[in-house]
Amino acid sequence: WLGSLHARDRLPRVLEIVTRMPRTRPLFRDLSQRVPTWMFISWISQIMPMLFSPEAPCVFPILLQMAKLYPQALYFPFRISSETADGATLKRIEPISRLLRHRLLESFVESLELLTHPEHRWKDWTELLKPLMKNSGRNANQIQSIAQTIYRDIFDPLRPHLGSYNKKFAATYSKVFESHFGKDGGKLAAMSLEKFLEKSQEILAKMMTGIMPRGTTPMKLSDFSTWLSEFKHSSLSDEYMELPGQYQMSEEKP
Repeated sequence: WLGSLHARDRLPRVLEIVTRMPRTRPLFRDLSQRVPTWMFISWISQIMPMLFSPEAPCVFPILLQMAKLYPQALYFPFRISSETADGATLKRIEPISRLLRHRLLESFVESLELLTHPEHRWKDWTELLKPLMKNSGRNANQIQSIAQTIYRDIFDPLRPHLGSYNKKFAATYSKVFESHFGKDGGKLAAMSLEKFLEKSQEILAKMMTGIMPRGTTPMKLSDFSTWLSEFKHSSLSDEYMELPGQYQMSEEKP
């Protein structure tokens, strides 16, 4: 029945049928528009991967409507799922992305990322680059684009909201990155895999000699993010953050 909680609990099975039997997709697309949008929220994690598959036309209207009515319920799953999407896919899902833009949440997420030590972020980025660097038909533009993202993430001392530790680290190693890889990533894009591995490991080893804290000395929130350390909800006027997951398995319209 329309709006039935019992029927809602069977949605994963319906999604499986839609995936395995293409002829059911037009019917699903049409009938799903009659179901209240909030009833799909519990199954975002099952619906979201379909947005990047051949079944995308079936779930796009659902997620678009959810972005309009319950944007924060969709914000984090969408952000995570779209991180690895290619240019064509990002263009296709832009209407959803546009509805989910939220200055407060974006600042919150960026500040959470700053809580990871820059030394470890550098190591993670180099692991991501390795397969791209060893590809004989490498995409130089892609490598250069990632290098620019790395610079903004770790080595830009002017990045907003840097805590004292992150700011000092960026000031110390920005010139090192630029000299080896180029601020715009141009040198990295032309570098051999062997040279990249040598230089990245050399830089990481130097970084790890100065990593803090040492022993059991605690570090402050302000060492990593001034935005988080200075955050006051009462200072916000018309913006707010909802509790993630608050709509899960709700038995009535939020």
